[in-house]
Amino acid sequence: MAQDLETECNRYASLLLKHPLDIACVGIGEWSSGLNDPRWGTFRIPVRQDRDLDPVSQQQQVNDGWFDDLEEVREGITLTIPAFLGEVYLLHVQGRQG
Repeated sequence: MAQDLETECNRYASLLLKHPLDIACVGIGEWSSGLNDPRWGTFRIPVRQDRDLDPVSQQQQVNDGWFDDLEEVREGITLTIPAFLGEVYLLHVQGRQG
């Protein structure tokens, strides 16, 4: 895990500008939202940092098996809409519901 998520977001966004996505598997997870916490809804940039995830988002990450317990799930990096614009094939993977 990157120590400085803001720096990592900027690095990854720069890579996406140079090498846009060709294919993306989206909607992975229990509710198909990954770390996309709507409170951090800045969609002007292709990569963003989600901070202080809400308890529902944290629990989803544990349920999906990405983390062992809630204390490990504090923040993450997610792609936003601009990352998927252009000629990209999107594959939506529906997670389980409840």
